Amino acid sequence: MNFDGLVTYTSTRREVGGYSYAQVFRNGCIEVVDSDMLGYHEEKIIPGGAFEKYILESLGNYISGLNKHGIAPPLLLMLSLLNVKDYEMAVSATFSSHDRMHPIDRQNLIVPEVILEDFSNDPSDIMKPAFDVVWNACGWAGSRNYDTKTGKWVGG
Repeated sequence: MNFDGLVTYTSTRREVGGYSYAQVFRNGCIEVVDSDMLGYHEEKIIPGGAFEKYILESLGNYISGLNKHGIAPPLLLMLSLLNVKDYEMAVSATFSSHDRMHPIDRQNLIVPEVILEDFSNDPSDIMKPAFDVVWNACGWAGSRNYDTKTGKWVGG
């Protein structure tokens, strides 16, 4: 428990202190922070497939928990990437330079929010516009983890 509500965190073996946390505020808002994913590689890259998969898995867990505790939609979902100037989107497991377009031109990406109207909606469908904006910031037309014909998330 803390002043704002309830917080939980994890820490890495590399550092002292938390690298990720979830803060559940007294008003029902939930803030989730992961400061390790983008700092894992020495290069300034966003691992396109792993990035989306992690967010979707986490979101699924939070939606399940909210549903279990009787919290009803709609939910406003917001995604922010902080301190990402000069990061590039890596689209292959080798993170080779020919798979990238161009670096992000600003320090912070505050992605337009998306709304989850119903818990039966697939989180990957809801998050596609947010993911597309992050990919746009890296020079791509949209997320490469969605099938171009069906628009469904196929992973990365």
